[in-house]
Amino acid sequence: MKLKKVEVVYYSFYCPGCKHEHQYSINSDNSGWQFNGNLEKPSFTPSLLNTMPVKNAETGKWEEKERCHLFVTDGKINYCGDCSHEYKGQTIELPEIS
Repeated sequence: MKLKKVEVVYYSFYCPGCKHEHQYSINSDNSGWQFNGNLEKPSFTPSLLNTMPVKNAETGKWEEKERCHLFVTDGKINYCGDCSHEYKGQTIELPEIS
């Protein structure tokens, strides 16, 4: 066999720190993130790191502008201390999503 089929399911949530949605991708072969299956009190492992790069007009190099590093555990967002937004180091309830 030269190929294997991996199906992916995406779970999105709204991040108040970034003011937009983030996603976890869960692979059918159990590689990558793990999900506890609970839609009301979800937990994902390991952590999720989102960065927003911007191109420096002077150097032409891509640089990190915003950083959001978090864990979702038992329906709460645990923001790590290396986030660049106001929720840095805080734990908040996962907001409802439409």
